[in-house]
Amino acid sequence: MSHHYGGVAALHDVDLTVPRGAVLGVVGANGAGKSTLGRVLHGSLVPSAGVREAPADIRGSLVPEGRALFKTLSLRENLEVAGYAVGLKGAALRSRLDETAEWLPPRLRERLGVPAAGLSGGEQQILAVARALMAKPDVLIVDEPALGLAPSLVDEVYSRINRLAHDGVTVVLLEQSLSRALTCCHQVVVLHEGRIAAYGESADPGFAERAEAAYFGGGTPVLPDAELSEA
Repeated sequence: MSHHYGGVAALHDVDLTVPRGAVLGVVGANGAGKSTLGRVLHGSLVPSAGVREAPADIRGSLVPEGRALFKTLSLRENLEVAGYAVGLKGAALRSRLDETAEWLPPRLRERLGVPAAGLSGGEQQILAVARALMAKPDVLIVDEPALGLAPSLVDEVYSRINRLAHDGVTVVLLEQSLSRALTCCHQVVVLHEGRIAAYGESADPGFAERAEAAYFGGGTPVLPDAELSEA
């Protein structure tokens, strides 16, 4: 598929399979098309040309760049708003909120009544992911989760996201850092000027070099050796 904003092309002939149960990293510089691709995968953006295909029972959630939390609302209220958005109410909402709160680290579970503005950047990012989990997604798309965070907090955020994948959630990480994506993702897609310039398994010994060349200069897509089940 392809997508244009007015006369500006954001994505060109992208052909991509998201593997079920994997962590897929979509990497590129600013303006490479990562956020646009993330919104198409999420289903909140219809591509200008081509199609997005997914089983009807697949539910996706998007954690946008910048988190987009309601800073004046409490942690609990941020989660409740997300629950209302997917039609939860009453006992079902309380049950989902309790389940999601269990995913939070103890220091956040103990502060559900405080405003989100009182959290650190890393804690706000964890809350933003938890808010997306209120939809009980099969596919979680996280846009630039490390943006503006200290290295120690980046490690915590990524650790919790990877734990979700271990529990069966398919995760798509939209990321500027190629080295981080190669470390924490099963597969990596490199976008360059809206095109897939490289695509491979992060465990492939030769892929890191190809991915780096594609990141900075574009290139010919290199498909993974092994296909995983489609999401």
